[in-house]
Amino acid sequence: MGVVYVFGVALFCLSVWAVIFLTVMAFFYSIEAVTLIRDVIPQRYVHSTDFVATVKENFQILSDNCYYAAYSYVVLIVVSWFVIFQGKVMDKKAAEKIIGEDILIRH
Repeated sequence: MGVVYVFGVALFCLSVWAVIFLTVMAFFYSIEAVTLIRDVIPQRYVHSTDFVATVKENFQILSDNCYYAAYSYVVLIVVSWFVIFQGKVMDKKAAEKIIGEDILIRH
């Protein structure tokens, strides 16, 4: 296995984990989970209604940001698939070069 192939697999695994994690976080922000209230408390507010409106808005903003980050990791999954594919092609060409064209090492 080549370095490119291993890098592609590592990138794929991390990207899948990030998509799952960020999607779960975005879901919890979208349902306004109470345990995440510390992340959305506004710095300044005048009345309690202003506080509640700002907290709701901050929950929505953080939910959207998590979804955007998850979408960017989906793009990285596609890139990592391409890197894995290229790594396999490079390994195959290197094996052909070393052994010769008559004998092909199959993975």
